[in-house]
Amino acid sequence: MKKLQESFAKLLEGDAETEIQNVSRSEAEEICQDDDNRYKIKDTFQEDETVRIVKVAGMSVPCGGTHIKSTGLLKQRNWGIVGFRCKKGVVRVKYGQDWNK
Repeated sequence: MKKLQESFAKLLEGDAETEIQNVSRSEAEEICQDDDNRYKIKDTFQEDETVRIVKVAGMSVPCGGTHIKSTGLLKQRNWGIVGFRCKKGVVRVKYGQDWNK
């Protein structure tokens, strides 16, 4: 957990802007392609469904619910990682304020 929090803090220092795209499922498959094919876009979204893609620090992923303009906003508000869980190959990260107290 400590190593994850440290990596997250480094990302915040860079104040990376987020970019949002709403694209077709086939476009999302191309944009989010990686060697592991871990996003399983075909299994998650219908063929005619629009997929919201978030790009942070050069990495594009299907939207996970974090809506910020840049990573610096999380630092200003003293947000950090307070926990995570992995279920069926999907990792969910939990954020919260005053994480380092």
